[in-house]
Amino acid sequence: MDQILEKIKEEQSEFTTGLKKTAAFFHKDPKYFAVHSAAQIGQKAGVSETTVIRFTHKLGYAGFSDFQQDVQQLLLQRSSLMDYVETKKLDHENAPPIKGVMYHDVENIIRISERIDEADLEKAVTVLASATGF
Repeated sequence: MDQILEKIKEEQSEFTTGLKKTAAFFHKDPKYFAVHSAAQIGQKAGVSETTVIRFTHKLGYAGFSDFQQDVQQLLLQRSSLMDYVETKKLDHENAPPIKGVMYHDVENIIRISERIDEADLEKAVTVLASATGF
């Protein structure tokens, strides 16, 4: 999600009023973009369906459906990890020492995944894979 928000921040100075409204609505409720049509989003944001589609093009997507799939995937990844951690937090204090370390590692992975640049991650994976012979 951070990649999309960063792209919005980069492009925002060139946004029209309608695109700014769409961006503000995305900041407020990205989940709405994951499950509703461009027309529904436009109606809710107070812009046209075309403006919502232009918004996705401005962010570098071929179309609204590509943007929507990206948002869905990012939300699913984020919620799956967060749901897992939330269910385990209850046992965190009473966990055996080894599990406590593992829970702490999961929390660290989530924090890092929210901040790491996708291109840097791909580069690291490539280097590691080539070093191990995969």
